[in-house]
Amino acid sequence: ASGSNNQIYNNIIYGMPNDGGASQGIDVYGSSGTQIYNNTISGNAGEGIAVEGNSSGTIIRNNISYNNAGGDYRNSGSNTSESNNLFGVNPQFVIPQFINSSSNNFQLQSGSPAINSGIAILSVTTDVTGGTRPQGGAYDIGAYEFGATPSTPTTPTPTPTPTPQTPSTKFTIGQRIQTTVTLNVRSTANVTGAIL
Repeated sequence: ASGSNNQIYNNIIYGMPNDGGASQGIDVYGSSGTQIYNNTISGNAGEGIAVEGNSSGTIIRNNISYNNAGGDYRNSGSNTSESNNLFGVNPQFVIPQFINSSSNNFQLQSGSPAINSGIAILSVTTDVTGGTRPQGGAYDIGAYEFGATPSTPTTPTPTPTPTPQTPSTKFTIGQRIQTTVTLNVRSTANVTGAIL
């Protein structure tokens, strides 16, 4: 992320290969005021979260960074603020318990130290599935909120297709006809096309 006041939240970042360049899960480079909240970063060839030396005022809260080959967290920036994270290389944290990280299911299981260990963040009121935060006494750490019910997107009601009517006039092959057609189109998207 470069620029100012970027917000990076509710992401699951895993399996970034070593492509000879950037293979970090999140790389904060040349920015100020970047906010990194409630992400789950695991199994990347580079670092999980890297704050480069030309970045300042980065805020890092409620993130899980675990099992990244280049390390789980590096801060070379200035005035970085961090709290309520689970970084696998930090001995004061227990390794987070995912349901099944080998199948890329990073939901938390009961008893995970990430549950109710986060801090409330006003701009992050749902988890990666759209479920409401918090579900317990506090926010969970990572992209998933344990026990959250995923939100269901609303689907527009389709307009019934009219039954074609049999014409009362008979036509012969090669005969030219002229008629008027009225179409009613209902959609939430822009619709263009032609009638041939």
